[in-house]
Amino acid sequence: MKNKRLSEIILVILSVIVIYVLVRNNYKDIANAIIHANFLWIIMAVVLYAIYLVFQAIPFYQFASLYSKKIKFPFFIYLIVVTNFFNGITPLATGGQPLQVYEIHKQKISVVDSTNIVVQNSILYQLALVIWIIIAIILNRTLNFFTPSTALRNMAYIGLFLNLLFLAGLLLVSFSKNFNRKLIDGIIKILAKLHIVKNKEEKIEKWNKTCADFYDNSQVLLKNKGLVFMAIIYLLLAFTAYYAMPICIVKALHIETNLTIIATITMTSYVFLSSNYLPIPGATGGIEYSFYGYFKNYITGYHLKTLLIIWRFLTYYLPTIVGGIIFNINSIKKTKKTE
Repeated sequence: MKNKRLSEIILVILSVIVIYVLVRNNYKDIANAIIHANFLWIIMAVVLYAIYLVFQAIPFYQFASLYSKKIKFPFFIYLIVVTNFFNGITPLATGGQPLQVYEIHKQKISVVDSTNIVVQNSILYQLALVIWIIIAIILNRTLNFFTPSTALRNMAYIGLFLNLLFLAGLLLVSFSKNFNRKLIDGIIKILAKLHIVKNKEEKIEKWNKTCADFYDNSQVLLKNKGLVFMAIIYLLLAFTAYYAMPICIVKALHIETNLTIIATITMTSYVFLSSNYLPIPGATGGIEYSFYGYFKNYITGYHLKTLLIIWRFLTYYLPTIVGGIIFNINSIKKTKKTE
């Protein structure tokens, strides 16, 4: 609870600093741009975000259905929405997956199966994300949408390395049971010799069980290749909708620019690639820096700052707030039912 509260305080402080830096010299122009925005295009951006949520929920639901036919699709819409809240207030978005396991378990699915569902979804999500990253890199190299600064290029390289490393780790842990056991045994034995880990045999047995569960996940994926393929398609479409949101806001603000939807999707992909690994709730500060750095190739001045503020509100602050409200309302309802 203390860590959660600290994360929220850090998030608020950083958000206030970022917003102040953005508006301090152009607050009148930014306010005027927002007032005169075409809100039909803002609604279109919200629709794209809704598509992003729905297309994330579809494969989640399909793989959960392999474990239980009683769990319904609307639950996964709810789960994706409240996950935004827990991801938004925790560094590196680490709060979402434990919540997902907890919520799925409450649907009368065992903890082991709940964990398996979440792990399978994580593998598919990361695989689709890496595919989109590769597509974005190819698009920019081919069509030359932008030339990033040295800092952004280095940040993107780090992001690419970490995403590939994370995906490789998930696949290795999921598909190589013997390697995992040897690796875990070796690590725990070393830590035990350094007196960092106690109860060596108990820890080894626990981690071997975890590795076995990961291996079982891989077998479910291998037995359902058609579902895996469609899941990747749904997730690629989800990312496409999400990454296209800035072009709708550009239209809403009546900004004259030669920015295209393909360039928008490519640059937004790079924005997250360059900063999502920062250990700050919502990667606050890094996301704004990356967005500003990439999109300034097409938009400048207060127009860019207004675009950034609205985009960040729609993709981070609003989902975090809505997710928190829905989660708390649902918790209150369940508490009243048990009284």
